Amino acid sequence: MGWASFNVYQMNIDDLLLNHIDMFGSWDSVIFTDQKGHQGDIVKNR
Repeated sequence: MGWASFNVYQMNIDDLLLNHIDMFGSWDSVIFTDQKGHQGDIVKNR
């Protein structure tokens, strides 16, 4: 899932995602859940 995180992160930076997604926060609405890089639901299930 490491590459998926990178791809979603890059798409977010390039403004290619339809919805606004935060980098860090609650599990169901972010790319990463913490500073260590644990993936949120956006990366794991999308």
